Amino acid sequence: MKSLVPGKPIFNTEWHYVTHMGVPGVEGQLNFTPESYKLAYQRADPAYVRTAIWSAFLHGYSAGSLWDWASEHYSGYCALDLPRALESAGRTSLDLRRLTKEVTLFHKAPQEVAILFSMPSKLQNSAYLEQVKKFQSEGYDPGKIKAANSTSYSSPHVRELKSVYGGLYFVDTNYGFVSEQQIQEDHLAKYRLLIIPAADYVSDKTYRKIKDYVKDGGKVLIISSSLDHDERGNERDISELFQNGEDASLAGFPLRLSSLGKGEIYRMNSLAVNTDDSFPGQYLYIQEDQYRKFFQGFLDKTGVERTFRITGKGPIDGVEFRWVKSEDGYLAYLINYNKKKVTVTLQKRGKDIETAKELIGGNSISFPLEVKPLDPLLMKIER
Repeated sequence: MKSLVPGKPIFNTEWHYVTHMGVPGVEGQLNFTPESYKLAYQRADPAYVRTAIWSAFLHGYSAGSLWDWASEHYSGYCALDLPRALESAGRTSLDLRRLTKEVTLFHKAPQEVAILFSMPSKLQNSAYLEQVKKFQSEGYDPGKIKAANSTSYSSPHVRELKSVYGGLYFVDTNYGFVSEQQIQEDHLAKYRLLIIPAADYVSDKTYRKIKDYVKDGGKVLIISSSLDHDERGNERDISELFQNGEDASLAGFPLRLSSLGKGEIYRMNSLAVNTDDSFPGQYLYIQEDQYRKFFQGFLDKTGVERTFRITGKGPIDGVEFRWVKSEDGYLAYLINYNKKKVTVTLQKRGKDIETAKELIGGNSISFPLEVKPLDPLLMKIER
């Protein structure tokens, strides 16, 4: 939302915090035993509240109304969770107010990578529409299919959007979305890389703008079937994009590289995996791990700026890291979404950073740093 309406505030009037004492696997049935309450209490860790609020505001959230439901069925039995949740939300809100200037810098962080969001491609795909009709006629319940198979009941474009977004989430770079309307208003020039994830129904004007972007030196990654139709479903010949192509491999993933003017076009198949032959077109809801492995090497290949990086003894998964320039240095944040501690090293252009100032707690921290689960860190790094 921040990418598509960057100048407007994002406000959620109903942001729900729910604890639950239901019997595992039994919908609508409560289990008021000491063991059940202990489990609900563990699930209601105040760290979840704190991390959810920090994550939202760092990503562009402007304001929200937090609803605290003691239980999704009956409130009386979980009332003791309310003070913990409210205290966590209150302290976090005070920290955010104190650090508003620093947090909002991330809302304006320059982005070199953009993912194309195409409304016609979201809604229109002949195979997907036939699949929807079949499911409806045979009485399939999309929610139950998703729950049973962890599969997506989405169009190819939406499925790839989620997978690409998830793949980039734990790669240390700033990125966002760009709409067809924004492309038509010449927003592409500020990006180094445009990713087109199974966007097969784009307007002629959008297609022309993408071609001009590449000819002027831009780089485009096309995933799966894309650009082959206009927004009304009429076929388009895009062979001109791939006349000078050659097969290549990056981080073990095959792709095809072509040149057009001063720019480059990379084309690859979807990295999503078909999970069930009985439901054609159904794929893993988010196949982010394969995309994450690919993007780690691909961003370097395309020259995307990654001034700061976090490293560890092996691949670091599940730790979000972002950075932005400030008036007198840099700001960065770390959030560990894993259930265990993770030790990270911070580097600037290949050189280790030894210390930084942690702004939420006001302490100096040293690297390598042991990062606790669900403990957001907002740091100031000297130039």
